[in-house]
Amino acid sequence: MEFEYVLIAVQLILGLNFLFTGFMKLTAPMEKLISLIGWPEDYNMKIVKFFGVCEILGALGVTLPILIEGTNFVVPLAATGLGFIMAGSMVVHIRREDLKKMAMGLFFFFLAVIAGFGRLIELSF
Repeated sequence: MEFEYVLIAVQLILGLNFLFTGFMKLTAPMEKLISLIGWPEDYNMKIVKFFGVCEILGALGVTLPILIEGTNFVVPLAATGLGFIMAGSMVVHIRREDLKKMAMGLFFFFLAVIAGFGRLIELSF
């Protein structure tokens, strides 16, 4: 039962983080994003907004099953998507030699792995 609470906490942390960052990518002007996180200067604004939409969908996919019974099968799918986003972000941050942000990407990558595999294991029993 304690593992269930850990999974819920991990899902909430993932959801809040990606909801915030996704919303920021969708609403903030490009200049503000460049000053805050830097990497959007290397990309088209449409791609940055696409990542924002993906992050919001992933956030909803990992958090809504906490409230809606019987939808835990969505969590491994959403967590996998968020894991891919974080893997890509780590590549970008390594290329930009920004190891602090790369470490944060690694942290959220591992949270996505924990949430995804935790719910997948739960579904298989």
